[in-house]
Amino acid sequence: MIEKIIELTGIDIRKKSRKREVVYVRQMYYHLRLKYMRCSKNSLCKDIGQNHATILHALKECEKWLKIDKQYKSDYQRIEKLFQNETKLFKLSRIEKLIDIMNERITGLNILGNETLRNMWAKRLGNLVIMKYKETK
Repeated sequence: MIEKIIELTGIDIRKKSRKREVVYVRQMYYHLRLKYMRCSKNSLCKDIGQNHATILHALKECEKWLKIDKQYKSDYQRIEKLFQNETKLFKLSRIEKLIDIMNERITGLNILGNETLRNMWAKRLGNLVIMKYKETK
């Protein structure tokens, strides 16, 4: 994801820099990563090489700038679209993996000849796919 942000903005957020444009994009990255990827703050620290307090401060600053600066908000929304597209692709790939696992289990039940269990798993698979598909919309 960091590489895509660098490509989109032309700013390397991994650099140890206090330049405003680098700091702003880094703040946006932290905020959006927590919002869309549901990761821990510790994993953010490892990604960029910052400490926990820095992450907390950046999140607070991002919230503040979103309220008062129109250009910041516009840039944020542009990066947010990237996150939205990436998380949809990530969710769909997870759904496909779940479907594969469930199909393997159903196939295994077919080999065992257990019709009742096979039907139960097929129904669960169908419900799971519908539920996960609705989440991605």
